[in-house]
Amino acid sequence: MSVLSSPDIKGGCTKIVYCLVDVFVPSVAVTVNVDVVAEPTAFAVPDQVPLELKVNPAYVQLSGSGTWSVPSGINSAEILIVGGGASGARAPNVSGGGGGAGGIVHRTSYTFTATDKSSGIAYSIGNGGTGVGLAADGEQYQGGYNNGGDTTFAISGGTITAKGGGGGSCFSPSSGTKPGFPSDSYVSPSQGGSGGGGGWERGTGASSNQGTFSGWTSYGNAGGNRASGENYAAAGGGGAGGVGQNSTATVGGAGGVGQLFSSFTAYGESGYFGGGGGGGSQSDTEPQGGNGGGGNGGYGSGATNRSGKNAIDGTGGGGGGNRNLGYNTYTYKSGDGGNGTILIKY
Repeated sequence: MSVLSSPDIKGGCTKIVYCLVDVFVPSVAVTVNVDVVAEPTAFAVPDQVPLELKVNPAYVQLSGSGTWSVPSGINSAEILIVGGGASGARAPNVSGGGGGAGGIVHRTSYTFTATDKSSGIAYSIGNGGTGVGLAADGEQYQGGYNNGGDTTFAISGGTITAKGGGGGSCFSPSSGTKPGFPSDSYVSPSQGGSGGGGGWERGTGASSNQGTFSGWTSYGNAGGNRASGENYAAAGGGGAGGVGQNSTATVGGAGGVGQLFSSFTAYGESGYFGGGGGGGSQSDTEPQGGNGGGGNGGYGSGATNRSGKNAIDGTGGGGGGNRNLGYNTYTYKSGDGGNGTILIKY
């Protein structure tokens, strides 16, 4: 027998489950799947048996807020931080712009410091913005949007922040006015991790305000622009992987595509995060949310279709903008933005 101790095992594992492999044919290769645990221990294998050791990584998905404790023996990890997506915009007289996705900050391998290990890492997950329009959501207003919340991860070297997404362009009437919005005025889309889509009278999509951090990669893009001329369709919100799409004369713009993270395909939308919300349409064509959880834009002639679709929680996707149905009609809404997330792989 030969003994393989944990320092000899590639991948930096410091805790391996004890396993004895009994093989009757010395020339046959052995594959052993081992879960990452905590403290080093001996690993015995028969002499002259080729050994393929596969270490199954551990995944953590954080929610809410709190302090995450680095597991004993873990020195580094891949970390994905996603801000909350904005709601789509609601307007009673024109289509609402698509909500921008939450910004994303990613690091393939972050080495935990002694302070990270001893004190833990405080975090907070940004919520998606609630869609506007329904009393049941506490949002019975004729126009407006809600930006997404920031997601933060306070490592010892400074807080890493994935910005919440920005809402799309809308009209805010003189009655049923949402607090914080002007009366009887068109409203520009908002900046965010990814910016909101443009609409009537405020046609230029908002830019990204996602910050950068040394050693980390940041993602965020601008919302799309409304088509020129006398038309009321709205543009898509920006996505983590691409800008929101411009509207045409009658069809709302698609949301910007999200970003794929191949280590996290069991999460998000098959590994995509940060899809922008589709802008509201002025036809029976449904504008698509960006791959990565973005909600589709409102469309069509029926009251139900006028609502923007909700984004997928845990992706940071933007909500879809509404198609207008008239004043003082609270049967339709803009789509909710998706909550953000933090994912850790070690």
